[in-house]
This record gives sequence, C-alpha cells and structure tokens, in this order.
Amino acid sequence: MLKGISPILSPELLKIIAEMGHGDELVIADGNFPGSSIGKRCVRLDGHGGAEGMRAIVQLFPLDDFVKAPLAVMEVPAGMFEGDRAPIWAEYEAIGKDDLPQAEFEFMEHEAFMERAKAAYAVVQTGERALYANIILRKGVVRGEAFPKAAPQKQKQSHIQSGMDAKPYLIHCFEIEIMLALCYYYLEMEICTLLALLV
Repeated sequence: MLKGISPILSPELLKIIAEMGHGDELVIADGNFPGSSIGKRCVRLDGHGGAEGMRAIVQLFPLDDFVKAPLAVMEVPAGMFEGDRAPIWAEYEAIGKDDLPQAEFEFMEHEAFMERAKAAYAVVQTGERALYANIILRKGVVRGEAFPKAAPQKQKQSHIQSGMDAKPYLIHCFEIEIMLALCYYYLEMEICTLLALLV
C-alpha cells in the first residue's frame, strides 16, 4: 500500500505506467477484450470496472495535451445505442476532462482500433461488463510545476542579526568590558603594593 495512490493499482501496473514515455499509449480494456493475445504487455485488473480503473490511472498518468484527441474509442454499430454512443463513454469523458478539459475523443473503426491496440505499450484488462468499454489513453508529459517545491528552511539568526536582541546583547558586552577593566585595575594595584613591601 502507498499513501495517495489508489489501492487497485498493482505494483506491476504502477511500473508499466511509470515506464511509459510521451506519446506511448495504454489500452483500458473491458472484460471481453482479447488483451492477453494482442497486447505487448497485459496486466489484469479483475473485479474493477473500466471507469474505476481509468480514474485511478489518470490520477498519475498525464493525458497528452500536444494532440487534439488523447483518447480513442471503438465505434459502435449503428443503432446499437442511443446516439450511437456507448453509455460508459460519458464516464470516460468526465474523467478525461478532469485531467485535461480540452481533451477530445477519436472514434475509430473496429479493425483500426484493434491494430492501434496491438501497437500500444500495454493493455489493462479490467472486469468491465459493459459493451464497447475499451479506450486508448495517450500519455503526455509531466511538467516541472507538477512537483511541489521544498519549503525554504529558516536560518537561525544570531543576537547581532536580530534587531530585537541586538541592544541587550551590546549592553551585556559593555558590562563585561567594564568588569575586565576593573579586574586589571585592582590587579595592578595589588602588584604595586607587593613591590613596595619587597623594596
């Protein structure tokens, strides 16, 4: 377990998305997708839906803002769903826009989508049961401002550097100088007295 990271992301999946570079693509596949047979790498996310998996991944995975459509889905047969849109796409769209508001979808013909999935860096095989719930995510870049800056350490000020403590410090030094001068004076007097007795 790690702080701030979804527990559904396995060490294997974290390694994969960390290895991916700008422009690499990741397929989030439904339970019917042939991920193991066509994917270069296939990691299982059984028991979790496509939207749940995408939401957890996108928290760590920047979508590519160098392209118009960093998300791609497979076109559905005409008349299969209202508006020819799979119902789960609305969830995917909301998750994508949370990370990149201008993100758009590319709608791909079945065979073209499958060829692109074969070339993807990896396939995440979820347990999603909805039809046409496969989506391809294109990875963007993590810019420098995404990393929190360390808070500057406060430097300790000496008594002389601190305006509030400078005056008492100087008075204290002056008192020490007076005491040393008195000590030298009395010591000199004692030496003179001893010399007079010896003479």
